[in-house]
Amino acid sequence: LPQNVYGTLKYRGRWYEFDHIFASGSFITNSSLFVNSDGKRVFAEDFLFEKDPAWLGRKPFRTFYGFEYRGGFSDHLPVYIDMRRGE
Repeated sequence: LPQNVYGTLKYRGRWYEFDHIFASGSFITNSSLFVNSDGKRVFAEDFLFEKDPAWLGRKPFRTFYGFEYRGGFSDHLPVYIDMRRGE
């Protein structure tokens, strides 16, 4: 995970690595694409965060908080993988 990011979702002051990427078996066995060994990534740019006054630090900048529109992005940080083409 990126420095100062401890998961993809923060709930009651604790970070959780909640989000994952899954691929079907046929994609894996019939593809020449491979995930690099260190290819798991969490996209954690500063604009995706806001201050967390209740639990300190920062948290993902949510679109909604209950029924209140906040204008953020999501309560989860996006994940992606770095792939390469096999030989």
